[in-house]
Amino acid sequence: MKLMASAGLAFDRVHLEYLANGKLRINRTQREQGGRVAWRVERLRPNLPASETEPPRNDITTQTQNQ
Repeated sequence: MKLMASAGLAFDRVHLEYLANGKLRINRTQREQGGRVAWRVERLRPNLPASETEPPRNDITTQTQNQ
């Protein structure tokens, strides 16, 4: 039982460190429409290691933010 518990904790720790040290690509947008505010949060996957740079994005979300 102790072996299984320690393996589970090791699994969790590795994944938490990966998320903490990775370069998160989060896109937040806020838009007012019809007297209401809509918030949108997008997280692109996969997370990049801290040593890698983000590739250029050519999607609709980036194009609408630049206008």
